[in-house]
Amino acid sequence: STYLGGSSDDFAGGLAVDNNQNLYVATTTDSDDFPLVNHFQTYPSLNPASDDVTVTKFSVGGDYLEYSTYLGGLEDEVAMGLAVDEEGCAIVHGFTYSENFPLHNAYDSEVIGCDAYITKFAPEGSALVFSTFLGGSENEWIESIDVDSYGNIYAAGGTRSLDFPLVNAYQTEMLGGTTVGIDNFVSKFNSTGTSLIYSTYLGGTGDDFTETITVDNMGIAFITGYTYSVDFPLANPVYATLSGSNDANLTALSPGGNELSFSTYLGGVEAESGYDIAIDDMRNVFVTGYTRSPDFPLVNPYQNTLKSAYDAFVSVFEIGCCVGTTGNADYDYNDMTNILDCAFYIDWLYKSGPAPPCDKEADMDGDGTPGTGDLILLIEYLWYDGVAPVPCP
Repeated sequence: STYLGGSSDDFAGGLAVDNNQNLYVATTTDSDDFPLVNHFQTYPSLNPASDDVTVTKFSVGGDYLEYSTYLGGLEDEVAMGLAVDEEGCAIVHGFTYSENFPLHNAYDSEVIGCDAYITKFAPEGSALVFSTFLGGSENEWIESIDVDSYGNIYAAGGTRSLDFPLVNAYQTEMLGGTTVGIDNFVSKFNSTGTSLIYSTYLGGTGDDFTETITVDNMGIAFITGYTYSVDFPLANPVYATLSGSNDANLTALSPGGNELSFSTYLGGVEAESGYDIAIDDMRNVFVTGYTRSPDFPLVNPYQNTLKSAYDAFVSVFEIGCCVGTTGNADYDYNDMTNILDCAFYIDWLYKSGPAPPCDKEADMDGDGTPGTGDLILLIEYLWYDGVAPVPCP
């Protein structure tokens, strides 16, 4: 347990742990003497009234710093969070007002007002893999990011821009709200930050706010936060109606970003917000946040009454492991049905290989159990113009 800071105010904005148990911390700082080691940027902003970001990597034991660096320009920057990929690259995000914010291999090189930023450091911390703005002609910020096993970076936040950059979007129109005029956005970058795989608005005609994005092992992006929209985008909802002034939401975007796998309200007659998400191996989704509702939906509750003006909530959704279409016996990341699934079936059925990770996704004939009949259907589909795999139940 240790202090981390300089002679002025320092505020932690995010932390992450890599595969070697090194700890990474991102802060927003006023200090011009923040501790530096193997730094990318030596000096803080020359403007004493502005804040800068810092990124620090601790040793496994925490008793010394592997690196620690400033990151910023002449105006204010804020660190909203941090992630680290499988190569040990720290990825910090938030928002900035600085036109001279450090950029490298940038997708978007122009700041207008307040823009979101994503900066990915090389493992040693003294160089950048990329650093880019992300935004349109109004204000943006990135509230949360996550990284998949391929190094793709998923960013979620808020925008007021009608011209926010869109690629393969599920929602192409910024609907905004009458109070603040904010929609969520979700954007997926490749690992080098040079291109967007998808980028989309996500919201209704009320104001919508993102708190967290978490990606599962299939590349499904789960987003939670809160919404004032009576027409927030829904798909297979557990709760289909906005119940209070604002409800929490849980939304799942497909790996390509142009479809919703699932989206629901979550709330009672008062106000709710979702704050964080965790996902287990079978894609059960755990959501926590706060509620003011005495009728918040409960199932098998530990505590069945609201005890104060604000209580925490914990909800678990059984999303199920089947994604897209059936026939994907090996449960690969891109949900492909191909010869590798045949090989997986043969290895399992006849050579004591591993069983399909998701029965429902492997079950092409819909009899409830994957087996030889599914292998036959798969062979007929791939080589004899047989029936195509059907959508997941």
